[in-house]
Amino acid sequence: MSERLNKIILLFLVLQVMTVSVSIAVSSICFGIWGGLWIISLFSFKSQRIKISKLKEFKFLNYILLLYFIAELLSRIFAIYPEIALPGLKRLLLFLIFFASIIEFYSLDLLYKSLLGILIFNSAISVFEISLFIPKFLNEYKDIGVSEVRLDLFNHYLTIGEIKLLLFLSAFPLLFSKEKLLIDKKYWVIILIPILISLIITQSRNVYLALFICLLIFGIFRNRKFLLIYLISLLILFIILPEDFQSRTKSIVDLKHPSNETRIRMWETGFRIFLDYPVLGIGDAKMREIYSEYQTPLTDVEGSHFHSNYIMILVTTGLTGFILFLGIMICLFYYTLVFLKRIKSEQQKLMIWGTLLILIGFNIFGITEWSFGDHEVMTVFLYLISFPFIIKLNSKS
Repeated sequence: MSERLNKIILLFLVLQVMTVSVSIAVSSICFGIWGGLWIISLFSFKSQRIKISKLKEFKFLNYILLLYFIAELLSRIFAIYPEIALPGLKRLLLFLIFFASIIEFYSLDLLYKSLLGILIFNSAISVFEISLFIPKFLNEYKDIGVSEVRLDLFNHYLTIGEIKLLLFLSAFPLLFSKEKLLIDKKYWVIILIPILISLIITQSRNVYLALFICLLIFGIFRNRKFLLIYLISLLILFIILPEDFQSRTKSIVDLKHPSNETRIRMWETGFRIFLDYPVLGIGDAKMREIYSEYQTPLTDVEGSHFHSNYIMILVTTGLTGFILFLGIMICLFYYTLVFLKRIKSEQQKLMIWGTLLILIGFNIFGITEWSFGDHEVMTVFLYLISFPFIIKLNSKS
């Protein structure tokens, strides 16, 4: 009975991750189903409770996460508006994805198949998005400019771009595997191309920057031949692409760009708020009202949050939560690098490389966006970063 329940739990967990980019309602229903079944199983089956002992191997990360959860709780209890801030704690339930994945995936073959299924689904969705984006682009670019026509069919373009990047990076290193993983390498390429194209047409600059740095790091430390081809390709694109197509990317370093100016103003305001509430922050509630006491918003979106993981966490949880958040990221990097060094299988190393790139990418695009508070992005992120831990527990190396 517990084995059958395990399969049902994994099925709905994978469906949650698979569908989150298209329908948060469907994804949330899947989360409710597997989450409820998982909790029930922990009380009903001794074998399920024994599985939790697997987590002891990563106890330092567990302690850091627990301390961060406590910091979030305290920041909301002592928030400026605690009655509104406290219900927001439910966001932390998403971390069940990380823990359940580590505990419930009992074979690497099952893990690989789950990733492949998620990528195939999102690749098909990407093809659909691209087919609708092309006529939209042709109809709008002359009026509003090439850089302002952005893919936003199922969600906000920033959310879409970040999810596509995480999915792309998870499997990109597998393209350099000498061994077959479930399907021929050419099919992995076919699956990833629509995801990459749809990522690009979101025109999300933080995603562009993260992608550029991740591929650069992979080339430097993993494959110098790819690095050479990558740099030459970028140079050719820089030469042949018209200015209209380059303007979005170039605006990353333009401090006078309207969205850059707005972000800088929000970050400066956020730091002022932090200085007034340095220990536990203000709690995550009524951001715009509190922001307006320090700065007059110049746009409708200004002050709703601070468009940066680091500033937002600093403001809402103070120095306590900020240090612990950095601790979580450092821990994840540490374990990933340790597993990368110890695992012998080349294929498994490449899978772990995918997670390493995801961690790098997440922390880069999180500089200018509140991705840690984005339900959809965190759903995918928490599933993918569990891979090195699953590989470690199920590897013979």
